[in-house]
Formats: sequence, structure tokens, C-alpha cells
Amino acid sequence: MHTDFKAIVLTNELNLSKIAQHFGVKLKFKWEDFLLLKGEQLKGIIETGENKQVYLFHYGSMVSVNLQHHEIMDVLRYLKRLDVQINEEKAFVYEDDYSLEVSLGEEPAINNDMMIVHEQKKYHTDLVATVIAKSVSLDKSEVEVDVLLDK
Repeated sequence: MHTDFKAIVLTNELNLSKIAQHFGVKLKFKWEDFLLLKGEQLKGIIETGENKQVYLFHYGSMVSVNLQHHEIMDVLRYLKRLDVQINEEKAFVYEDDYSLEVSLGEEPAINNDMMIVHEQKKYHTDLVATVIAKSVSLDKSEVEVDVLLDK
């Protein structure tokens, strides 16, 4: 089994509570929490939500799981209607890809662009999504700090 992740930066900050409310999720989000959209919540945005997920983070990152580029664009356009700060033209300036491979024949491993496990657990997906979301957000922050320092 193979799972593909793509992290992008949508904006400086997302209002997860507002977005969650739209999808019928009534939780109070803390800074470190994420909003996970899957299945029924993605129905109507993309053709099929089966085996696909979207993670949204307060710090402006989005991680798509098993989505094709056109599906990511559909999600971006939909989210832009909920949060006008989202800039779809600049969404792919900071991006990162990662893969999670389930393989009994290989030794478990964690690499720069891939993780191999014998059995996939939910926390693997949450962990990979969180790490690459923070990574692209940090990339954006580093570039912005460099620009400020150069002035």
C-alpha cells in the first residue's frame, strides 16, 4: 500500500474553527490542533473522497493525502470561499512531497522523502502530515525573515 502526501502553504494563518463549523465539526481548536477532512466532508468538492484526506493547520498549511493536482486545486478553490486570505496563485511556492509505503518485505525506515512501515497506523498519517506541514510553513517563515533582514 502506498500513500502520497503533498504539503503546501495557503496563507499565514487559517481560522480552523470557522472552516470546521462549515463542515459540521464543532470543536474548539488550539494552535497545535489540525482539522482533518475526509470521506463525506470531501464529497462534492472532489469526485470521490475514498482513501483521500485533507489536513488543515492553524499556521496556514494544508496537507493532501492521495489527491491529484486537479483535486488539490478543487479543494483550494472551495476553501477560498470560506477564507478569503487563501491565495491559490501562491499556494505551491512552498511545497513538499512525502510517501508512506507499507511493505512486509523491507525493513522499516524513515527517509527524507519516504517512510517504510510493516503496517500502517492512523498515527503514521497524522505524524507525516504534521511534520511536512510545519516544514513548508517554516520554509515560508525563513524566506520572509531573510527578506526583512536584507532590508
